[in-house]
Amino acid sequence: MQWIVDSRNFTLPADTRTKMQEKLDKVTKLLPESVTHGTITIDHRPTVVNKDKAFAVNLDIQIGHSHIRAEEKAAQVVETFDLALDKLKRQVLKFKDKATQHKGAPKAGDAELPVALETLLARRKSFKVKPMFASDAIEEMEQLDHDFFVFLNRDTSKVAVVYRREDGEYGLLEPQE
Repeated sequence: MQWIVDSRNFTLPADTRTKMQEKLDKVTKLLPESVTHGTITIDHRPTVVNKDKAFAVNLDIQIGHSHIRAEEKAAQVVETFDLALDKLKRQVLKFKDKATQHKGAPKAGDAELPVALETLLARRKSFKVKPMFASDAIEEMEQLDHDFFVFLNRDTSKVAVVYRREDGEYGLLEPQE
């Protein structure tokens, strides 16, 4: 499997890069052969206030329409990578387990499908989506003290989500056409 390595704001030593790829290859042997590449993004943020999170490692694999992604932050690059790798391994095993469970899964018309879906959902909630601008949605989210808020974007007339990022900034999720 080929890994695309992107190191930002520092140079990753070749021996460390090789060790990372070897560790990843052990995990990716659990995946189908159709998976040919993945991405390793390592970001060094020396100006970050919390020095315990100076490195951010993102491991990303696309399998057909599915995406497996693990991200961790820590003080040292190898430590951060190992934490992200552990997370990725758990996700790969979960993905593999789901794939084997669904081979004999009922078809969409079968009566058992809603029961299986209900066991995956811990809670179901319905609500009315209010038309508003993204700035209004952020204010509403802050008033409710939530981490995200679903709304009908007046600019695009589509359902969108605003969310609070770890860095304190805000993000906007919108569906593609």
